[in-house]
Amino acid sequence: MIRSDLMTLASELATLSSRDLGSIKGSYAVAKNIKIIAEDVKTIEELKEKITKDFETARTAICELHAEKDENGTAKVENDNYVGLPNEAFNNDLQALIADHQPKIDEFNSFLKEEIDISLFKVGIEHFPASLTPMQVMTLMPIIAE
Repeated sequence: MIRSDLMTLASELATLSSRDLGSIKGSYAVAKNIKIIAEDVKTIEELKEKITKDFETARTAICELHAEKDENGTAKVENDNYVGLPNEAFNNDLQALIADHQPKIDEFNSFLKEEIDISLFKVGIEHFPASLTPMQVMTLMPIIAE
């Protein structure tokens, strides 16, 4: 299983965790697998948050640098938008920022495509509701015993 599939599975398990599955074994499988994957999911989410936060902090600084200023020298904001943007200097700095962050994004995307070795708890499909969509079943395949 690759990390991006693990994140998709985590999302589906979180959705199912609040539903009555009609089977104690199905509910147990959902809860047990949430616990099994929790540390990996947390690490992936923290990495994504750091990359996003670093980019947004730098982008905000560029916005404040190039926006129109009020009489106190503070960037003007109207309707949650910086006044005077975009402009040529802003666009140039933003493109440089994007180019600077692209290797980090590419590395993170490669990280998400890496195989991981994780032992999931499996249970028969009969322990899940018949109302699952085909997409949900595909997502849950790693925890469905054949």
